[in-house]
Amino acid sequence: MILQHIVYKKIPYLDKKSFYKKNANCIATNTFFNIFSPALWLKQAKLSDKTPFYCNLEFQGSGCAYIIAVNEGFQEYIFKKLYVNNHGTFKIRLSSSYLYYYIVWEISLKLICGNYECKSSFPQNKSVRLCLVTVTYKRNNDIRRLIDTFNLFENKYKDYNLDLIIINNDNQSQINNIQKNNITEVVSKNTGGAGGFTNGLKIAISRNKYTNILLCDDDIVLHPETIYRTFSLLQLTFNRNYIISGAMFETEDQNFCHCIFESLNMRGHHQNILGRIKLDTKEALNEAIIKMIKLSDYEFKKQYAAWWYCCIPTELIKKSGFPLQFFIRGDDQEYGIRLQAKIVTVNGIQVWHPAFSSKRSILRDYLGNRNYAIINIIHYEKYITNIVFHFFVKFYRAINDKDYLYASVLALALHDSFSFNNKEEELDNILRRIYEVKNRKWYVSFFSIAKSLLILFVKGSQIKARLNGFITK
Repeated sequence: MILQHIVYKKIPYLDKKSFYKKNANCIATNTFFNIFSPALWLKQAKLSDKTPFYCNLEFQGSGCAYIIAVNEGFQEYIFKKLYVNNHGTFKIRLSSSYLYYYIVWEISLKLICGNYECKSSFPQNKSVRLCLVTVTYKRNNDIRRLIDTFNLFENKYKDYNLDLIIINNDNQSQINNIQKNNITEVVSKNTGGAGGFTNGLKIAISRNKYTNILLCDDDIVLHPETIYRTFSLLQLTFNRNYIISGAMFETEDQNFCHCIFESLNMRGHHQNILGRIKLDTKEALNEAIIKMIKLSDYEFKKQYAAWWYCCIPTELIKKSGFPLQFFIRGDDQEYGIRLQAKIVTVNGIQVWHPAFSSKRSILRDYLGNRNYAIINIIHYEKYITNIVFHFFVKFYRAINDKDYLYASVLALALHDSFSFNNKEEELDNILRRIYEVKNRKWYVSFFSIAKSLLILFVKGSQIKARLNGFITK
């Protein structure tokens, strides 16, 4: 079974430096996308230590190629030297005792194809049926790019079962000339990412034919090989309720890894377990792979996979219900905590996504704080302490910075968290609530927050029971 391919040919939107490094004399594949780590595959898929791994290579031209092995002390060795005269095909068994491998070849050679495989008994490709669900809103170019990636994968790997569901929140079709049975566009009113993904999940579940459902943002840049490696990992973990998470790299700086693993801490705030590192040096790459292997042994109580790329077993969705209707912000966190499944990934299962620093708005501020309170009330025993600390600290900073609008947004967000009703929220209704802040100038927000916290102290158990009811129905 081929686990991963060596990606060498450049594709649109992505920098070649994400896949290989080239100098005057040779080309090397020691990048996060292209290295092969037997230890990581063994850990994430829980394979037997005796599982044999192989590297398959085909070259044209005349010259030398090298398989380089890196150990846990980050020392590099020439594992195998390959001589090519006009044409050469090689199959080399690898040792699983090394941290990872990469390939180097002289510039006089041309790599025709290369991959890494393991030998064992696994389900056939048709055992895994995957449905990719995405939500879009006025992003015609982004969704066309995602469709192009889907078509590239389908054309190259015809034996794999992959469908695409597009939830178009623009209330009118922006995607023309789709005439394929395995691509479905659903035109819908704008209920945000949460409403759109829930709609897509319900459609996928109703078809009763998918083993897993893959949620991903519409504005990502996705390589077909990432989908292939997802299928590989799914086949290895076919009988386990694992969630596969994709690492996020930034489209503006394509070697900067924003996140690989993440969770919520004891106060309910996001914590980046592994990420925020530029993976363009040997030292950074070594450290990242070591940490990924070590993290495979840990169980995080409130770990989740963000929906820029998150693959969930269908049976787990049926058991746990659908996401809460948060519109945007925090829906993937709440749902991931509720699923309580082990999250796995390997290098190369990754996407490129616009940096979040460019996305702040009053809408996001309101929903982020409101949904933070809801998640705490549902999933944390010390939710009162967390909420008091969170809102008073943020309120103090807002007043200190004379950001009275944000202080008012905090007050409204806390107030509305108690009355959340888990119905599909439309953008116009949310903006109307935010407009009340601007129009009425809630500069009495201190008293509003104090009143809300008093209600939380007095009626906290009732509020918690009501909100928990939405995830137990």
